Amino acid sequence: MSRKVLIIRHAKSVGGRHDKHLYPKEGAPLSDQGLKDVSKIRDYLIELGVDIESEPVAVSELIRTRQTAEVAGFKTIKSYSVLNEVNTGLSPEELERMLQIKLVPKEAINRTKKLLENPPLENIWVTHGLLVAGLAELLRIPKEQLYIPDMASVTEITLT
Repeated sequence: MSRKVLIIRHAKSVGGRHDKHLYPKEGAPLSDQGLKDVSKIRDYLIELGVDIESEPVAVSELIRTRQTAEVAGFKTIKSYSVLNEVNTGLSPEELERMLQIKLVPKEAINRTKKLLENPPLENIWVTHGLLVAGLAELLRIPKEQLYIPDMASVTEITLT
């Protein structure tokens, strides 16, 4: 049986991909721009007919996904480690090369397999770019349609 899920990539955080050492535990919080960009998410979800105040949402354990959900107006928020950012173990240069040619690191594929084996029950997930790329790869969504979406974006996918 298939199921539709809205995947939200968190809004922009302070720092960047290479600044993980600054926020080792919960990750970096949203930047001022990220906080502003969450209004795009909220407006789009309302346009889709989502009742933000009553709809439960799944987030990763990192602060930027929780903040994205909270600022968007969600009230029922549950954290899942399987939605966390993927640690590839690659150097920043190696990862950038992979991203430029739209390859999905094997670590993202492995995490996505775990996610799909036991997905959150919620139909809205706030997560990270490489996990979305892994979902697109495993669900056979063409890379021109979905690879790593923009920050503060919403994508509907069908889990099969």
